Amino acid sequence: MAKRSNSFNGGTSGAAITLDNSGGASGDALDTYSEGTAPVFSAVRSYSGSLSAYCADEYTSMKWSFTGGTTIYTRQHLYLTAYPGDSELFSIGTASNTVRGLRLSSSGQLSLWNYLTSFTPVVTLTSAVVPLNRWVRVETRTGINVASPAHEIRLALNPALADYQSASATGTQTTQTPTSYSFMPPALSWCDDLSVSDEGWIGMLAVANEPRPAVLTAAAVQRSTCW
Repeated sequence: MAKRSNSFNGGTSGAAITLDNSGGASGDALDTYSEGTAPVFSAVRSYSGSLSAYCADEYTSMKWSFTGGTTIYTRQHLYLTAYPGDSELFSIGTASNTVRGLRLSSSGQLSLWNYLTSFTPVVTLTSAVVPLNRWVRVETRTGINVASPAHEIRLALNPALADYQSASATGTQTTQTPTSYSFMPPALSWCDDLSVSDEGWIGMLAVANEPRPAVLTAAAVQRSTCW
């Protein structure tokens, strides 16, 4: 499969995100929506560039379809203003089943679930929770049609840095081929810079709208000592 990514920076703030306008300067166009109210391009806040996707309805699903891949990697940037009830952030499906899902608990804990062989988490991140009112980066790896599949969750509390909290485990092989990634953000949340791939960890962005300290020049320092 080819890597899919979307920054939402090619839209118009306040406009509903549709299949037709989701591509272009934003990146790879979405394939389908299912249920819920379409998210909108939002200039209220963004992680990179000037726009993100604002989701008013927790049942919104933004989907990419693909062919092949045995280990799937994902990256999502999230900004939550409140914790929902236990909800699903994304699912990975095959032609006939939903096989994996990343879930967010009512306290902000992340867990990766196996929906096919046993409806239970295969790995849970216990060292940190998703905080409120700030951007975070969430990445996952999940093996599907591969022997002794590796599963991992990574949570970067400062997405501008490479540091992250992580949890990993090895599971049981699922002998089906993944064909889709569906992202389902919580209601009243923002998401940005989504990506899915089978080529390896996607990682942090090179440029982001993170506050940076002012840098004083030597001249400015010299003037300040004279005042």
